[in-house]
Amino acid sequence: MLVAKNGRDIRIVLGDGEGQLDLSSQWSTTYHVDLGQEQIDVTVKEVETDEELAALTNLKQFHYRGEKTAGRAVPLIAVTAHRLLPEVIGFIEITSAMLVNTARKRVLDRPFADAERNVYWQRWDMNTAKRHTKRLARISRCVIYPELRGLGMASKLANAAVLYARDRWQFGGSQAVFLEITADMLRYSPFVASAGFTYIGNTEGNEERMLRDMRYLLKRTITSGSQDDFPQGGGGIMSLQRSYATMLLGVMNRRGIGLEQLLNLLRRSPESLTDDEWIALHRVFRRPKPTYMYGLTSAAKKHLRASAPIARQGLTAMHTVKVRVLPLGVSVIKLSSLSLHTSVAPAVTPRSRKVAEAFGIVSKRVDATLITDLSLEVLSGEVVLITGPSGTGKSVLLRALHASLTGAMSLPDGVTVQHRDVTGPQNVSWVTQVDLTRAPVDLLEHVSLERALSLLGVAGLAESSLFVRPAATLSDGQKYRLSIACALAQEPQVLLVDAFCESLDDLAAAAVCKGLRALSRRTGVVVIAATASPDRLLPALQPDTVVQLLPGRAVRVHKRPSSHGAMDEDQEGSNLVKAQG
Repeated sequence: MLVAKNGRDIRIVLGDGEGQLDLSSQWSTTYHVDLGQEQIDVTVKEVETDEELAALTNLKQFHYRGEKTAGRAVPLIAVTAHRLLPEVIGFIEITSAMLVNTARKRVLDRPFADAERNVYWQRWDMNTAKRHTKRLARISRCVIYPELRGLGMASKLANAAVLYARDRWQFGGSQAVFLEITADMLRYSPFVASAGFTYIGNTEGNEERMLRDMRYLLKRTITSGSQDDFPQGGGGIMSLQRSYATMLLGVMNRRGIGLEQLLNLLRRSPESLTDDEWIALHRVFRRPKPTYMYGLTSAAKKHLRASAPIARQGLTAMHTVKVRVLPLGVSVIKLSSLSLHTSVAPAVTPRSRKVAEAFGIVSKRVDATLITDLSLEVLSGEVVLITGPSGTGKSVLLRALHASLTGAMSLPDGVTVQHRDVTGPQNVSWVTQVDLTRAPVDLLEHVSLERALSLLGVAGLAESSLFVRPAATLSDGQKYRLSIACALAQEPQVLLVDAFCESLDDLAAAAVCKGLRALSRRTGVVVIAATASPDRLLPALQPDTVVQLLPGRAVRVHKRPSSHGAMDEDQEGSNLVKAQG
């Protein structure tokens, strides 16, 4: 470490010659986050004040892991001055790397030379690992303020971690060459992939080794009939293993099962244990975890590119969420000359008849036309937004579409639908209230866990602690987002959403809009949503068609000329279709 003074300026420099690392100034980088109606500026930086440190501590409650870190650790916080957000809206923590990682060893265990940072090895054996693990930095935690999840903030934090690790990280006087992350959640949300990280495989875990140890200990006890026959000594690890074996012996006795039945239960369905048993077992069993790496220098990037075939051999289905995909641009719904009419009998009380007489509506039935002569074609991958003041027929139009396509939903009393022709798929999902007694992951139990968590993220419900809580404990906005995820889990070709995002604040609404827009473009699913408040949704949702219902049976259909970019006012005018009843 070198401290150099030039007049009143003081510079702190690590290293010498070409390898100098200037630590004099605070590090920061700035990003723009699109909220639909507006952008917010987010600066990722080192902690500087007591207030920022306190805010960081508050955010840590949203991370599912504890405080256990070893070696050097640097948190980078994301700060903003947006009026609706706390000052610190996320953080990513960089720490020194663990000595052993089997996925990393497979990739690094061949000749490597980096003249830029004076690092060389032939094999990644234990001696090399002890000497050069300090050349790896590790992302240990990444937390986003819950209301901002689904807007791409995690990828921006991962990118900031890359910049910091490349330019400022040092451990033991050495700069990092690789940045890595290992975490269970990456099997469900590989957010670092969009920041340029490369999947390099899974860690080994200790499941099979622990099962062998438990078999050995329990066999000795069963044979002798006494727990006193457990091997004694061995320090802390053996003491822990004896305590786990004792706990598992109790499981065998309570359930009346043999040793092999117990081991099969632990291997195939440990979730069936009681809460206390499962939590105790979770502390000792480590399942294989996905690992991603990023090369911080030219040589490191080249090394990872050459290792890509090795990594792909370990890539499993848990990293790729398979979904039904429709070819984009294919006609999905054709609607020709649709009209909606209502006819209801007025109340027959003396008061209601006085009102009817006063306003000249004396009749056995009150008839009204909501929509006249609406024609529409919707292509796969498109989003349609139905708007209009209350009472203009948005909800009725959605129900009419559902009934016409599937025949499964009854219309409100007195509503009749007329149309020349309606064609489209019967695989249509309607967003409705869900069973509030069950947890979100259980409500989506008919799809894979990877798919379930992906859909919850698309719907803007991306806080891990909420996945396992009964839905009744969620807020109204969270319940609404859950209902969208459950409808998407039906793998529909058409998704119908009434009162779209009307129970959500602007930030949550933007996340849901962006998630559904991206899902539609990626899979070809058609999304048709209705709202009385379109202005705040249009920028983030970017609908391909806006059906505007107006009082007096007027309907305007605004078509965007292409599937990319926002709708232009002049373009709207040139593509305006107006049907007047």
